[in-house]
Amino acid sequence: MIGGLAKSLSQTLKPQTDGGEGALAKLGSHPKDGSAVTSGKNDKLAEAKKVAEDFETLFADMIMKSMRSSAKIEDSSNAMEVFEGMLDNEYSKSMTQGNDLGIKSLILDWMKSVDPQLKEKAMEEWNKERTSLQSKEHAAASYASQANQWKGSAK
Repeated sequence: MIGGLAKSLSQTLKPQTDGGEGALAKLGSHPKDGSAVTSGKNDKLAEAKKVAEDFETLFADMIMKSMRSSAKIEDSSNAMEVFEGMLDNEYSKSMTQGNDLGIKSLILDWMKSVDPQLKEKAMEEWNKERTSLQSKEHAAASYASQANQWKGSAK
């Protein structure tokens, strides 16, 4: 199962440099009809995140199906199997929506390592988040300082 998954991942996420038709190769490219798929680094990073999220969901779905097949009920109908398949799909979506299983971040890190534009955009976002956190920490410290001054003057 792991070997097949690794092969599937490598075929799906071929880097741009090999000219493959994988998901990473299609990021920021133009389809055959000439319409633009993306309009810049922001869209390219968003697409990369979507690909990583989708793969993580696919992986969780494969885990759910494997678990379901190991505990097979003998008297199950075709309708029950279809229902369980759809239920497993929904379970895998809910597992990966709010939680990071780690696969998404691994795939994004790999994509950033093979695509300099993604890496550059990710660094820009990281710097914005860091600056925002620093300004929030500074504001919180000044509010705490003011509160301590008011507390001291109220006595």
